[in-house]
Amino acid sequence: MTKIFPQSNSLEFTENLIKCSTGYKLGAIRKTKFANGEIAVVIEESVRNEVIVIVSQPRNYEDMFELLETIDAARRSSAKEIIGVIPYLPHSRQERRENGVRTTISARLLADTLQVAGLDRLITMDVHTTAIEGFYKIPFDNYDPFRYFIEEIKNLNLSNLKVVSPDLGGMKRAKRYAKELGVDIAFLMKERLKANEIAEITLMGDVEGYDVILPDDMIDTGGTMLAGINLLHEKGAKSVRIFATHGLFSNNAIAKFATNHNCPFVYTTNTLPAPDHIYAGFKVVDVCGGFHEALRKVL
Repeated sequence: MTKIFPQSNSLEFTENLIKCSTGYKLGAIRKTKFANGEIAVVIEESVRNEVIVIVSQPRNYEDMFELLETIDAARRSSAKEIIGVIPYLPHSRQERRENGVRTTISARLLADTLQVAGLDRLITMDVHTTAIEGFYKIPFDNYDPFRYFIEEIKNLNLSNLKVVSPDLGGMKRAKRYAKELGVDIAFLMKERLKANEIAEITLMGDVEGYDVILPDDMIDTGGTMLAGINLLHEKGAKSVRIFATHGLFSNNAIAKFATNHNCPFVYTTNTLPAPDHIYAGFKVVDVCGGFHEALRKVL
């Protein structure tokens, strides 16, 4: 029976994953914190010569360090193989240096750190760019929520659909959805000033009278997404539904969506815990079954 060790931020996801198979067992693990803020992780049962799974949904750097400490503790406890299930992989938007700017490539830094800590395999979902896989010397499995979102879209029974890519970089994703649904495609063109801030947004294509599907890999602050949604409604879209894999919802973004009358419908997955306060048009799609399938192939 495979022991699965949840991080303090991922117990619900881990419990849902364990429900997928009788071959999983919840591992005993404890996190403590010192007065100065330092954390310590203790694995409270033997993992010697065992293949174990660690599940983490990091939202901040304490979560990341807890993951690194857990990997290190398992390695020092003679685990045979350490598999990391990290549904949302942080720093995936920082995989290169832009125009020679003196900055870090933090996606590579994270890859090096996880591997040095002792991770043997990584299972994640819908990384921002697949080039990140090249930073890892260990097996790297990148799954996507396509079939889950397609099922949700088809269950809506909307007869006048159009898929709109939120930017040029998302065209490949949008085309895949449009092909599966048998509908046309349009896209939004953005001139970006800096991260989470745009100067201008333009619609390329016709959306008048259509129910729009807007697929993306993540929602962060939601500012650029909401600007695009407002434009789609100005151009005559009947409705807009966002399907985003990772719901970061930074800077109280969920409240911005809840109060924007143009966007009552947001679908995201449970790769990250849902916000504390959600509204009627917000739905979390469970993708734990996909991670179970990934684990079944390697365990």
